[in-house]
Amino acid sequence: TITVDATDTLQKVTEKINAAGAGVSASIISDGGSGNAFRLSLQSASSGVAGRFLIDSSGIDLGISTLEEGEDARAFFGSSDPARAVLFSSATNTLDNAVPGVRIDLRRTSATPVTLTVDRDTKAIEDDVNAFVKAYNDLVDRLARQTRFNSETNERGPLLGDGTVLNFRAALTSTALGGGVGITGRFTRLTQVGVDIGTGGKLELDADRLRQAIAEDPAAVEELFAARELAPNNRQRDLGNGVFVTDPEAPDTFTKLGIVGRVEELARQYTNSVDGVFTERNRSLDTVIAAQNRRIAAFDERLESRRLILQTQFTNMEKAIANLQRQQASLGQLG
Repeated sequence: TITVDATDTLQKVTEKINAAGAGVSASIISDGGSGNAFRLSLQSASSGVAGRFLIDSSGIDLGISTLEEGEDARAFFGSSDPARAVLFSSATNTLDNAVPGVRIDLRRTSATPVTLTVDRDTKAIEDDVNAFVKAYNDLVDRLARQTRFNSETNERGPLLGDGTVLNFRAALTSTALGGGVGITGRFTRLTQVGVDIGTGGKLELDADRLRQAIAEDPAAVEELFAARELAPNNRQRDLGNGVFVTDPEAPDTFTKLGIVGRVEELARQYTNSVDGVFTERNRSLDTVIAAQNRRIAAFDERLESRRLILQTQFTNMEKAIANLQRQQASLGQLG
């Protein structure tokens, strides 16, 4: 119930209706006329038949008119014959229960049947594969910069000829071309889904071939890239006599591992902060550098000792020459 005073403006009446929480919203509109142009507009907060409401003006003629009556959206599904089709209705223009997993938005009415085609959205999969290819190629570029050699300028990369880096690059290529571990689907290698090794060892993606593979068997494509299944008793070690222990430092073992997982495990094998190949190589280089620094320090000490000896000998020689010169001067005075 809204109590309206004789002194209330249209704006005041609007505020009272909105504050009442009656399930409708009030606003003021203008029809653009020169006199009495402003109108009170009431709109239900709910859509469809459930949003219909009644106004009791207590016998006072407020000149109320219905512009739009709340109706549920209706659509026949399954047949062009309404007598045989299934009738769906919704308080909104959206049907969620016609096709499992599909939301149908009703945009407008149609006098003729509308065909709804449901297709797989492959863009997200393509985006993920493209991201993997880009990350792989960025790594190949970085390795190439570190091992470069320019024959014209004789410019050399800091890791030119380094065996560890060369082995890592070879292992990276082998991993990309070698396929997944334990993959049982129809696609077991990247080349089968449009990804191949191109110039400079970079991956090249044939988007059309990838889309075709996804259309043929999306589960196999997913398994090829993303499969990751740990082996049972992954970290258990058999000590004999029925004794098993869990080794937290033991590497993971897999019964199934996709290409992305294999590259990830290869990266972990080389970059592990405890026993990674690069970590061990870094320690080895640090050891060599430390040994060379010790040798340099020892040479410096020997050189300093030798310098002191030579300096002492030179000083003694200078003193001897000075004595001889004084003696010669004394003999000259006697003559």
